[in-house]
Amino acid sequence: MSRILIVEDEVAIADLEKDYLELSGFEVEVENDGTSGLARALAEDFDLFILDLMLPGIDGFEICKRIREKKNTPILMVSAKKDDIDKIRGLGLGADDYVTKPFSPSELVARVKAHLARYERLIGSATPENDIVEIRGIKIDKTARRVWVNGEEKAFTTKEFDLFTKGCDFTDDSVMTIAVGEALLAVGTEATVKKIEETVVTIMQDWGKRYPYAGYGGRFRYWLRERNPKPYGSYGNGSAMRVSAAGWLYNSIEKTREVARATANVTHNHPEGIKGAESTASAIYMARNGSSKEEIKAYIEREFHYDLSRTLDNIRTYYHHVESCQETVPEAIIAFLESKDFEDAIRNAVSLGGDTDTLGAITGSIAEAFYGIPAVLIAECKSRIDKGLMTDVLDEFDHVLGRSVDTYSDEVDETQANQMIEAAIDQYYIQQDKNGMLLFMEVMVTRMQQAGEVIVPYITENPFMSEEQISKVKAGDTISLDHDVRLKIETVKDADEKEWIGVFTSSEEMHKGSAGNVQMNQSIESILRLALNWEQVNGIVINPFGKYIQMTKKMIELLINGYEYYENERKSKDDENN
Repeated sequence: MSRILIVEDEVAIADLEKDYLELSGFEVEVENDGTSGLARALAEDFDLFILDLMLPGIDGFEICKRIREKKNTPILMVSAKKDDIDKIRGLGLGADDYVTKPFSPSELVARVKAHLARYERLIGSATPENDIVEIRGIKIDKTARRVWVNGEEKAFTTKEFDLFTKGCDFTDDSVMTIAVGEALLAVGTEATVKKIEETVVTIMQDWGKRYPYAGYGGRFRYWLRERNPKPYGSYGNGSAMRVSAAGWLYNSIEKTREVARATANVTHNHPEGIKGAESTASAIYMARNGSSKEEIKAYIEREFHYDLSRTLDNIRTYYHHVESCQETVPEAIIAFLESKDFEDAIRNAVSLGGDTDTLGAITGSIAEAFYGIPAVLIAECKSRIDKGLMTDVLDEFDHVLGRSVDTYSDEVDETQANQMIEAAIDQYYIQQDKNGMLLFMEVMVTRMQQAGEVIVPYITENPFMSEEQISKVKAGDTISLDHDVRLKIETVKDADEKEWIGVFTSSEEMHKGSAGNVQMNQSIESILRLALNWEQVNGIVINPFGKYIQMTKKMIELLINGYEYYENERKSKDDENN
């Protein structure tokens, strides 16, 4: 277990960082002043340091300098100071990263994991082994998904794999797709090609700085850091994997292609790189405007001369890891053409092997326009990207396209929105670890920010009507009750006879078992606070009759603290803007 030292004088922030890191499996120590923090940093063995800048005693700059004189341990600086000079000074003293407040706790966790993994690779300590099973001449590499029988490797073409697994995360494809989307939103639909190119360059570089370890190719990684970046003649598949926004925002295929060329030209100005972006955006445009697969196929073949007559079964026999547009885009389009729904399209793309995240990005962008994306998959994917950074761009994009839903209005479909919670529970069942729990907690915070509700069963402590009264009722009669009706929240007991408040994400989940005779919608925040203060119960259990998850009072307290932190930061921003 990796040991982390946090040196932070704001106790609330330190506790929040500590809770989220511990939930991800780290051992965390906290010091609230610079003097004691430096002493422990030099005297004890830690795997990573998180340093605030403004500290009593010794400031974070000096601590960073002193640590770096003795140790090569990764250092993350955290500060409200946003000036470039402070960032430059910190990085110049040997810090590995600089995070400005306010920040998402999940982003901090992601940065910590990235730096620890990088450090382990550098010192040669990270030597993960594949999970291999051998039985009577059969050898199965579960990690690589390869099988040998009596020493001979067998090729399998099945698409039956876990769509989401432990460790699934976004890559450079996601980061740059969002960057291009943000750039096109920023310039508007009437911008010149020059303006589009300038803005795409600026915003892609900004996102590259935010996510420096997303898995960029070597030449592109250098391009992200250049002061005066220029296109470098690439025909790699990066131009196609990031172009999807261009397929959605414009009212003609000619304009769509023009913008796609502009987004590619800033880096991938080779004819094949430009063609890959244009063809992908064109397919998206046609799909969202009701074209059939046959029409899409005919247009792409005629305009871009890709061979789309091949089948996936044929391609799988020879396909390998390749990063060129000319050997990625047509294969990705074929994966869409052979699909029956969105998920099937993604499985087709991944089943080819090779550069699967890019294949999936291209295929998925076309499949979304053609089929739409199931709400459960949207919820799962959104739980795996950074809230507030990535999701803000996605929400704005949906708003511009007129497909956004005001989650704070009375028109919210709570059942559909709560599929986010159900998807997070499903993922926890897959992972069964602290990472899965962290994802669940992030989703719960999101639903609280949306003023989300759950169904809470109640039972009546006294009858509405006696059996005698019921027997005398005739059709059309009006009934008056001459007594108060008292309701009580129904609780459920676990195997140890401990009581929990049972809540449900939907009527379907509630009807899997027998719940109270009265059901009410109640805000997630209110039921959590009730559970926290109700001595009789241990906490809440969500969907106790199906795939359930129990939230202890400790978890509830952590969740509420995270929610309050986000809300306070939001209110502070609103006050500043006003």
